[in-house]
Amino acid sequence: MVLYLLTAVPLAYAFVLVLNGAPFPVRRFTVFPVVKGLVTGLVVYGILVLSAILVPLEISFFGVYFFSAVFTFTIPLLVAIGAFFFLERRVFEESETAVFTSLMSFLAAFFSVYGLLDIVFGSARFSIYDTILVPSLRVGVLLLIPILVVTARSVFGWMKLVTIIALAIIPFGLPFISVLWYFVYPVETTLVVAIVTATGAFLFLFLRVRVLESHADHEKTGGAA
Repeated sequence: MVLYLLTAVPLAYAFVLVLNGAPFPVRRFTVFPVVKGLVTGLVVYGILVLSAILVPLEISFFGVYFFSAVFTFTIPLLVAIGAFFFLERRVFEESETAVFTSLMSFLAAFFSVYGLLDIVFGSARFSIYDTILVPSLRVGVLLLIPILVVTARSVFGWMKLVTIIALAIIPFGLPFISVLWYFVYPVETTLVVAIVTATGAFLFLFLRVRVLESHADHEKTGGAA
């Protein structure tokens, strides 16, 4: 079970790279973002682990939501995305595939660090939530966030608005799953996680065709012209 916590995100990342193909130059859009994501993950996790000592978990609706938002989902995800936009801002001058691959690489490294350090600093007795549900949610986020970002900058009208709203909701919606688990709804929580992860995978595959492949075809046509 701990093996899944450690390997879920790296394997999902490897699958996407194989499926999508990495743009050139490879080092700029994969290796460099991975290194920056690893360093960012280490720094953020270290700060939050030290902070968690001062903020005990309170078993209440707000207490569980707050703890999950600060230490598991919302703050880590927002910091990771913000760090990417700051450290890799020049990539937004490149193609949609380059932006997607760079953000995917950064987030994969960031969450891989989280998976490893969760094992080192986590509870002595891991639950299914820690070893299965949380890494599954990270995989869903890894598939969903990069494709939504490139979609938001590529489309217009109602689809752009829906994409931006989805990007805003995801970080603040994930902690509710922790609330559901802590108040003893394991079956319901597992079902919600399965739906979220499957939705992330479906939207990734659907939007990948609409955004990444269509832009690639356009670039080839433009190059041929």
